[in-house]
Amino acid sequence: MVNIKFAVNRAKSYLMEFFPEKKDSIRLEETELDENGGFWKVTMSFLEKEDKEPVLKSPFSTMFEPQIATDYRVYKSLKVRAEDGEVLSMTIWKA
Repeated sequence: MVNIKFAVNRAKSYLMEFFPEKKDSIRLEETELDENGGFWKVTMSFLEKEDKEPVLKSPFSTMFEPQIATDYRVYKSLKVRAEDGEVLSMTIWKA
């Protein structure tokens, strides 16, 4: 059985294969061994930019209006087999 550090490293490597540009913002959120001890559930997140372009009313509008953060975190839940550390799935994390 692989330990939690190994499972997290495998999950992070797997996540970076699909989102290499996010490697600097990847963060571990939670880990859990399932009831039967067969799988690690590893939840990770990374920063994503808002898709919308900001609308400026005038060149001076940014001087008087507060700046709104356009980054948000995307959460992914990865299922890692405890026996050998193979990542079996990656899904959108839901609370």
